[in-house]
Amino acid sequence: MDGYLLKPVDEDELTGFIARIRDMLVAEHEKRRQSEAEEQWRREQAIRSAAYGTSPLSADDPSWDALAARLGMEWNGYQVILLAAKRGGEDDGRLLASVKRKLAERFAGQSATAAVFPADPYIGLVIRDGIRGCREAREWNETLRGLCGEAADRIAGACGDIAVSLGRIDRSFASASRRLNRRLFWCEDGDILPPLSDGDGETSASPAPDTEKIVDELFLALDIGHREAAARIANDALKAMEQSGMDGPECRSAAAHIASAALHKLSAVNTAAASLLRERPDILSDIYETADAESLRRHLNGIWEAVAERSGAAQPERIVKQMKELIHRNYDQNLKLETLAEVFHYNSGYLGKLFKSETGDYFNNYVDKVRMEKAKELLAQGLKVHQVAERVGYSTVDYFTANLKNMPGNRLPHFAASIPGNDFSRLTGPHPFLPFASFSRIRRFLVR
Repeated sequence: MDGYLLKPVDEDELTGFIARIRDMLVAEHEKRRQSEAEEQWRREQAIRSAAYGTSPLSADDPSWDALAARLGMEWNGYQVILLAAKRGGEDDGRLLASVKRKLAERFAGQSATAAVFPADPYIGLVIRDGIRGCREAREWNETLRGLCGEAADRIAGACGDIAVSLGRIDRSFASASRRLNRRLFWCEDGDILPPLSDGDGETSASPAPDTEKIVDELFLALDIGHREAAARIANDALKAMEQSGMDGPECRSAAAHIASAALHKLSAVNTAAASLLRERPDILSDIYETADAESLRRHLNGIWEAVAERSGAAQPERIVKQMKELIHRNYDQNLKLETLAEVFHYNSGYLGKLFKSETGDYFNNYVDKVRMEKAKELLAQGLKVHQVAERVGYSTVDYFTANLKNMPGNRLPHFAASIPGNDFSRLTGPHPFLPFASFSRIRRFLVR
């Protein structure tokens, strides 16, 4: 009993007594609320320390069982779900705070099927037993979409691997973080949680792209002023990165390496590219600030545009210079003017005339001259004629020797015949056809 009133009841005394009771009830409610808030805070911090691996307890310490019991989390399995806002925005903080509050209210109490914990910049959730089938995955998607309300389409999530104890949820947290970062970077649409996949939840990955090969192809496209080809090469590289399972940081790092290497290689032969790097040193470092794959793609395309604007239209001498470099690097391949015309985005007739006017040689004659010069070196090294024919790109020995003999002013047949073992008179019949495949990679990346 907190007090009593004597009859007849004084109205002012009654009012004061009721006010005191009200204040007592309010204080008790506030005390209980603070106690529950403190208990919730301790609960969240305990889960957070386990998820981040900052607890002083080892993963196998028996104390985890006691802690799980005290938290009402004596479960058969523990799976971390991380939620985040897609694409970023000024109100992301308010959005996530609202969603976290709804989740905390929904899963409050010792008998809850999940527990919320702070995982800035994300929302962390540990669910009981884990998602073990498509039906449960659908149920969790429905639950989360219901709690997120109209903001559901702006929220993305990912599940970690299922842990067998509370002390091991750091591994579940790490795998959820990796998958969420990848999902946010590639901006996948659909449910808040992605569909279940085989194995550990990762999709089957393709091999990582060959960045050095991409650098060479990108340099070629930029050097001839073919910005559309540069954009295609970069876009194909991003697709290959996605298929290989690379996440956001890995993809940004690879894209920065490719762009940097190509531009520095280009700056050695192109003053416009060199000036661009001097005047805009942040053009490469800003790659690391891109939020997702689409913004990275736009930034890279902006780089190619900037190079093209400074370089102006492709000059004939630059195009011919690139053609000559290609011939010298790929003389052993099945070089055709038609293929190069597709690579350089020109009509083959026009490109042939351009090449003739700049070099004084027809394309095929120039290729033969380059091959003959290389043949001289190989013959001098003691290689057989059929070996030389193969190495310099001829499909038959007869065709090779015919070119040797028909080259105007070419005394190479006499030189070769003087080398022991290289007797032209003993050559009979064609050499087996030699495949020419590697040059096609240039066309594959520059032409669609």
